[in-house]
Amino acid sequence: MILVLAGVAYFFQKALAATGGTFFYTLDDPYIHLSLAENIRAGHYGINVGEVASPSSSILYPFLLAGLMFLGAGSWGPLILNLIGAAGLAWVFAGLLFDAFADEGGQLTRPDPIVLLPFSFLAIHAFGLPLNGMEHTLHVWVSLAIVAGLLALDRRDGVPLALVVAIIAAPLLRFEGAALAFAAIAVLTWQRRFSAAATAAVVVIVCIASYVVSMWALGLPPLPSSVLTKHETAAAILGDGSVSPLLPLFLQLFVDLQEPQPTHLLIAICLLVLAITRTKKHSKTERGTTFAISIAAAAHFLFGDYGWRGRYEIYIFASLISILFILYRDFFKQNTRFPILKTTATCLIILTVGFSNIIYLFQTPAASHNIFNQQYQMHRFSTEFYDRPVAANDIGYLSYQNDVYLLDLWGLGSEQARQMRADGDMTSEEIGQITIKNGIAYAMVYEEWFSGSLPESWCRLAILETSRVSVAIGSVVFYLIDMTEEQAFRTALTEFEPTLPAAANLTIYPSCDS
Repeated sequence: MILVLAGVAYFFQKALAATGGTFFYTLDDPYIHLSLAENIRAGHYGINVGEVASPSSSILYPFLLAGLMFLGAGSWGPLILNLIGAAGLAWVFAGLLFDAFADEGGQLTRPDPIVLLPFSFLAIHAFGLPLNGMEHTLHVWVSLAIVAGLLALDRRDGVPLALVVAIIAAPLLRFEGAALAFAAIAVLTWQRRFSAAATAAVVVIVCIASYVVSMWALGLPPLPSSVLTKHETAAAILGDGSVSPLLPLFLQLFVDLQEPQPTHLLIAICLLVLAITRTKKHSKTERGTTFAISIAAAAHFLFGDYGWRGRYEIYIFASLISILFILYRDFFKQNTRFPILKTTATCLIILTVGFSNIIYLFQTPAASHNIFNQQYQMHRFSTEFYDRPVAANDIGYLSYQNDVYLLDLWGLGSEQARQMRADGDMTSEEIGQITIKNGIAYAMVYEEWFSGSLPESWCRLAILETSRVSVAIGSVVFYLIDMTEEQAFRTALTEFEPTLPAAANLTIYPSCDS
């Protein structure tokens, strides 16, 4: 725990130095959670007061943030929750690694795990993931707790309370956690732990059903807009798109296999199957745990996302690495003439699997600086220089601590826009109508996301250019929509430009530049 928290603290300090002493998360998404939590605290579910929306990718996380807001945590809430998650995952992962190398007397007789532990933490992004500010660190913790809890079943008569809590928490923190949770419930049932299995299943089903019913009651789809806008398969299954569910699934699988993460996941699944079939020495609980992780890994391989600062797939990689250490412990414990070579080779394999996460880790200061240079500056313009209703397509920090009406053209924070996009109606005419309907004065958007479908009547007056590390696009274009506001808009841009940090450049055009 000290090792992980010290690593997080080091990169936190580097991020502070990069932004001049103010901390910014390395993604814009936690600010959407914070914006939603602000409104939950006020008794409303959505980004704009009076307009319901479901932009959060997690059922539970924004409510945890809202609770911390009541305690005065403010924007520190995501960091607090992530530090708790980082400490928890460190404790559980280290315990699993210890079990893999301990002798029958429960003692370590070789230094291998001491060497492997920091490399494993690098691979599972334990030092950098908390600074993303999202729910994924907590999700990794509860996923590892499910692994540890299932493995502990053959050492005790009852079911660990921590296992039941982790099973319940997994799908509430991330929807993909449902696969591991229900697979774990199946293992408990197989092991005749009926009471614990029934308790976990009932609570999970009731919680998810309550969420779905609540969304329907608000007039929203059963899955969050963040899931429906990013997952074509999920949208198609719900009848919320124009294509067959299988088409985006097969297309995405083809695309995914061009990248290293899904390929590594497939190799890890094969190693899992090989380990459990190569010997009969594995206990019943080890076979059951392997089954649960295999189901979750296969589900993520077929339906899951990858990348974007290593957050999507990390829970299943951490679970796979921990169980592979357990299943291959005989190999690690074998005496060889050159044990250091085996340990070194294992470290290199772990680093190869987690190479992209190591890159993300060392990009942490630049990623935090990137959010400061773009997303925070958009927020400043909207709140300090030109507080008129605004349209955007990457709402991030723009939505947080901002009372101005925000139309999210991508659909995360605006259900009407999301439905239009799902129906294929997001034409220039429709965009023009929805902005006029909502009284939008101007827009700050990524042009590349619209492929020429922005209304020709919009006046392109400025462009904010930054680097592209953690933001989606490095250029944000400012469009004036309400032409009666041109003088006020130009004045605001002129006053805004000299206040920008050195790494952000604003170009103001003398006339409408299309």
